Amino acid sequence: MTNKLHAFFNPEQYHGWGKQRNYFEGWYFKILNEAETKAFAFIPGIAMDANGNKHSFIQVLDGKKRTADYHRFTAKSFFATPRRFQLQIESNHFSENRLTLDLPGIKGS
Repeated sequence: MTNKLHAFFNPEQYHGWGKQRNYFEGWYFKILNEAETKAFAFIPGIAMDANGNKHSFIQVLDGKKRTADYHRFTAKSFFATPRRFQLQIESNHFSENRLTLDLPGIKGS
């Protein structure tokens, strides 16, 4: 219960503690280089349907090429740190100050 209460007052944190069905949560990170020749959005998240089927994901949007890629992972690959904004999906990490990506064709911090 404390994780839920803490997250209530911190909207950037994970809010799905204890959820098993009918739940979706995702976060949006926009990355733009200084010359504005590259623009990406990285959207990590977790999805649960009415039947309890779950998966985590990272969607990658390339604003210049106008493409979207959806990388699907098991729900067990998703880990949210209680009481702060920090997510992990397999070897991909997301926090307030840092992204570390290990996706096909996209690797780095």
